[in-house]
Amino acid sequence: MAKDVQAVTGTPALIGARLSNIPTAKSTLLPAHLAWLDTQAIPLVKTKIAPWIDVIGYASRKGNTAYDQQLSFQRNTSRTPVVI
Repeated sequence: MAKDVQAVTGTPALIGARLSNIPTAKSTLLPAHLAWLDTQAIPLVKTKIAPWIDVIGYASRKGNTAYDQQLSFQRNTSRTPVVI
């Protein structure tokens, strides 16, 4: 099984990680995901004038397209927005 948080390197991005092992059909982030966001991503974003974060997700082939789209939206909004 993959680590919950895997660093992504070799890109022009200032920081990157793959947040893995989200339970099937769930939208909640794991404690390790939240810790990475709070200790790595958010502090870096707060140092930038016009920051942005790209979120890229993948779905298993088990769900149908409409269900996966709904779950994707839920996962994308599962983290409380951070005010900078």
